[in-house]
Amino acid sequence: YDLCRHLVTSILLPMKTRPRTPVTPSPFLDGNKVEEMAAAMGEPATRSAQQQLKENCLERDNFQCMLTGITDISAPKHGRSIVGYSGRTIPSHIIPFSLGCWDNNEENQEIARIWTTLRRCFPCLMLQPKHINNSANLMTLSQEAHSSFGAFELAFDPTGEPNEYEIFTFPGYPTILDLHMPQPNMYGKRIIKFTSYSDAELPSSVVLQIHATLSKILHASGMGKHIDDVMRERDRIRGLSSDGSTDISRLLFAF
Repeated sequence: YDLCRHLVTSILLPMKTRPRTPVTPSPFLDGNKVEEMAAAMGEPATRSAQQQLKENCLERDNFQCMLTGITDISAPKHGRSIVGYSGRTIPSHIIPFSLGCWDNNEENQEIARIWTTLRRCFPCLMLQPKHINNSANLMTLSQEAHSSFGAFELAFDPTGEPNEYEIFTFPGYPTILDLHMPQPNMYGKRIIKFTSYSDAELPSSVVLQIHATLSKILHASGMGKHIDDVMRERDRIRGLSSDGSTDISRLLFAF
């Protein structure tokens, strides 16, 4: 139970909810490892370079959503033609941007615990908090795909071939994406291959595999829906109900 709770609070909850959520210290973490991570994290990321990040991603991804192929509406301004459908795209972080920024030492320690847990569960992860804005952690996605990907309703699982992925969708994802994403092959799998149109690095297969693994855990365990339900309940309740109907234990010990 303690290990399960640690995984939920240290990885699944922060990755699912995006905003920073306090991480309870765990007996499964080596305090020295957390301190080492905190010391190596460098300066927190900022959003000041987001426009440049978007332009870099658009150039790398041929001004198209990597999932649907929808062309970003800004393409003509950069001398690119709009082929097929157009729409607005967003540079989407695979590991959330919120896990690369902090305002004080307490938040620094919380972020360090999350990354230490990620490294322990996924030893192949080389990305560091200070590299949260690295192109290897970014994808150009349409607004619908961006929202679905961030909610772990959409995932890309490496097939073993370079830059090739099987697309996984989970309950809640907008089915309008079906009209634009690759159609299932003879085995019922949706396969997509990414190509870089610049010198920028393509999304890391390791980071995408971590996202896909967490997506599967969230949905197979039902924890994704549980987190959504509790967060909605917390947002809705500003105080305790006068009739005593508020489920205090659910709110306090949900995670």
